[in-house]
Amino acid sequence: ILLVHGLGSSCHDPSIVRQARFLAQKNFKVFRLNHRNIGSGKGKASGFYHGFRGPDIKEALADLHKREPNARWILVGHSMSGNMVLKIAGVSEHAAELKSMGCVGVSAISPVVDLGSSSRAMHKPMFGLFNTLFLKKINAYIRRLDVDESLKAAARQAKKLFEFDEMFLAPALGLPDAQAYYDIASSKDVLNEIEIHTEVFLAKDDPIAPGTYKILQQTKNPNLRVHASRFGGHLGFVRYDLRTRRFNFFIDELLGQACERMSSCVPSLSHAPSN
Repeated sequence: ILLVHGLGSSCHDPSIVRQARFLAQKNFKVFRLNHRNIGSGKGKASGFYHGFRGPDIKEALADLHKREPNARWILVGHSMSGNMVLKIAGVSEHAAELKSMGCVGVSAISPVVDLGSSSRAMHKPMFGLFNTLFLKKINAYIRRLDVDESLKAAARQAKKLFEFDEMFLAPALGLPDAQAYYDIASSKDVLNEIEIHTEVFLAKDDPIAPGTYKILQQTKNPNLRVHASRFGGHLGFVRYDLRTRRFNFFIDELLGQACERMSSCVPSLSHAPSN
């Protein structure tokens, strides 16, 4: 299994480490991937990571496939990386390569399949502090990169994620505006093209990806299974266990079950969002 972290995170994020340990206890061999210049990968790649970097995940899988050519692989992406794995699974060119490398399944947790919708949602006042802290982390990331100083200065002026995408990311990628980036990077338009066993986990109350559930409801793809919980927020999925009197992350067990299904190559799936 290849686990991929979300935007502003790393492979050392407690949730990624926790899931890796849980899956390892299920007898899966688990690898955690850092995006470009993140965590222990600082200085080991050119450029920076963004929504177009899905092929990086494919290349990481290619390297793992060389090491273990007979293994069956499952990709698991969180948040924006969830969008990335869905995107590469839905684009025929990339999907064919995934299959050739033994990829038997894809899972996305709280995927942001419509980046524009997510960006607009984060304009709400409730995200004021989140935007401040999030952009502080992102600016710390790009500060050490070989990027035009005028773009770095523009990034520092951004107060919201949309402003960052509009003032820094779009120009850095040679795009006219943030919406052009959202249109190209979002996976929503390729979901019906996915031919690999895919399982998506989301919460109906996700404040960061509010449009994901509706989009997936409208997707008619027998290869795509959607698990929608009433509560869970964005990458949260915490509940209190009355039996043990402890909080637990129920996403771990659900993901483990999905990986067991995918590794067994179950051929038939139904598109049935759960309650």
